[in-house]
Amino acid sequence: MIAHELAHSRRLDCFANLFQIAAETLLFYHPAIWWVNKRIRSERENCCDDVAIFANAGYEGDVVLTLRQNRHRTTNWTVCEPCRAAQK
Repeated sequence: MIAHELAHSRRLDCFANLFQIAAETLLFYHPAIWWVNKRIRSERENCCDDVAIFANAGYEGDVVLTLRQNRHRTTNWTVCEPCRAAQK
């Protein structure tokens, strides 16, 4: 966890965050700005996660790396009938 936070400091993410806040403030009405900022924040966190994983390369890093590689897989969850009826 400390490696993750140190990666934010090393990458100077505080300045990128200031720029994002300024853009959101000036263009708060534009939905694309909100979408882009959400994506940038997500990627910034992913980059720092990767730095932290490889800084602590070992068994734990291998496990976390495998989990991150498989996070976008979809599963076919079975939805119970009362839940399915509530979705309609």
